[in-house]
Amino acid sequence: MNSSTTSQRLVALFLLGALAFGYPLLSLFSVPKLLFGVPLLYLYLFGTWLLIIVCAGWLLERDHGNDSQTG
Repeated sequence: MNSSTTSQRLVALFLLGALAFGYPLLSLFSVPKLLFGVPLLYLYLFGTWLLIIVCAGWLLERDHGNDSQTG
């Protein structure tokens, strides 16, 4: 995969993250409910954060793996 495609996907991931951490979605999870003893908002924040990091790592490793195979 060329770096242009990877850059576009990383920008899309950033925009998705910005949307996920925006007020409208955060307000949906800002309720006084506990799941496994942890507030729902905290689970949403850290779960989304983890998912974005995993997706970014996967995109970058996938791009890096293709570079080493072609060279």
